[in-house]
Amino acid sequence: KPCEYPAIKNGKLSGSLEYGRYYYFPARLGQYVDYHCSNGYSTPSGDYWVRITCSERGWSPEPKCLKICQIRQVENGYFSRIRKNFYKEGERVRYVCNDDYRTEHKDGEVTCTKDDWSPPPRCIRKKLRWYLHTMVISGVPPIAIRTEEKCQKIHFAHGYFTSQKEIFNLQETVTYNCHTGFVTPEGHETGRIQCQENGWTASPKCITIECEMLTLPNGDFSPKKGKYRNGDVVKFTCANNYLRVGPASTQCYYFGWFPSPPVCKVGASGCGPPPAITNGTIAGDSVEQYRHGDRMQYACNDELKLVGSKEIECVDGQWSPPPSCI
Repeated sequence: KPCEYPAIKNGKLSGSLEYGRYYYFPARLGQYVDYHCSNGYSTPSGDYWVRITCSERGWSPEPKCLKICQIRQVENGYFSRIRKNFYKEGERVRYVCNDDYRTEHKDGEVTCTKDDWSPPPRCIRKKLRWYLHTMVISGVPPIAIRTEEKCQKIHFAHGYFTSQKEIFNLQETVTYNCHTGFVTPEGHETGRIQCQENGWTASPKCITIECEMLTLPNGDFSPKKGKYRNGDVVKFTCANNYLRVGPASTQCYYFGWFPSPPVCKVGASGCGPPPAITNGTIAGDSVEQYRHGDRMQYACNDELKLVGSKEIECVDGQWSPPPSCI
């Protein structure tokens, strides 16, 4: 079974493979590629470059880019017994608070997740007081009047308040943001709520972004769902007498479908002879005309290293980018 292009969230393949991803894949059993992670993320081993190989069960090891959570200053508190400056996704650490403050959650333990520390490390005052004033009228029992209505900050999944305040006054309006890949129920990146006498006008909420329904004229795809969410994979097939031009599958990400769906064509164009490369040769005999889907392989001269995929493909009249020899 060939290995499809490994779309690594928050990571990329080496330059030539990433540039020619529509043509270098699927890869064959035994072929390997190198990938690295974007700033703020780390490979599971911690190495900058990691090599993965196409095996019978897919890419091995599975390519991942883990979120990095920095050890930062906690207002009115601090991280305890830290052994490094940052932690990777899945790792845990504890924080403690200064006198007159307590951890927002009982044990003060936080976990590094894809959305940073969860729950966020915060220290809050040990008591939240309502301020009451007593009015005494001659001959009438004392009357307690609440003069300051307040709302407390809410911590919720996949989003955060833009304000650093913990307590908000009556009629105060607050803006909250959703993390990447999530939106408000109205479909926006930000939402607004207001503090009123009975509390907030609404609960802040961030939901997963969904991908639009796909179409493939003269072809089909599966699975078919009413809604597609982050991580869903769809595979394509073309009807009889039609050729697929483009990827065999696509995946739903927070920014939409990637790679773009293929098209099904009746007469995909052929290609002329494959391009020559410096300090390298093409395996096999060369002919004047090749059909859509034909593949050719390159080899480098002695003591030179091949950079990129050694195999190119004829795709509707054009060869995929060839490798280079260094």
